[in-house]
Amino acid sequence: NESAYELTKVRQGEQIFLVRKTVSQVIDDSLTYYFSNRPGAVNGAKSIVGQKYHIPIVLNAEMILILVPFGGPTKKDTIWIVNNHIREHCKLTAKETFISTSYGYKILIPLSVAQVEDRMGIAARVHLRAITTRSRQMNFLFDPNCDIIETTETETKIYRLEDPVKKN
Repeated sequence: NESAYELTKVRQGEQIFLVRKTVSQVIDDSLTYYFSNRPGAVNGAKSIVGQKYHIPIVLNAEMILILVPFGGPTKKDTIWIVNNHIREHCKLTAKETFISTSYGYKILIPLSVAQVEDRMGIAARVHLRAITTRSRQMNFLFDPNCDIIETTETETKIYRLEDPVKKN
């Protein structure tokens, strides 16, 4: 805008907000709200899909809140859409796709239908893995003078401590 502030448009439900933050700041604030951070979310997604660009970000797997990046020519032009709000998509031109979202929004994405479907598929894989990982029951047993034992439904791991913790 004219006052040299970067504004980001955020659509939440039927409401549209302009916030005086960068897209990255909005994403980081959203991750913090859900007790996460960008390095953890990005590294977790990369562990599933590899070293790709345009990595989806898991805000909250149980609520199916996965931010899917639909990149433009620059990072600033990237449009982030929560995957469970995507209702349908259709080809406009060879390099442009319309995405229809919850609440009736239609968003022009500067990508081909194949690229949009690829991003949506990657987000679905990340979501599935996040759900299955979080649903596993895991216990950590710790005694300051012994090893740490991690148990899940299918395996047990023992982490050896080099030196026992000294009692005061």
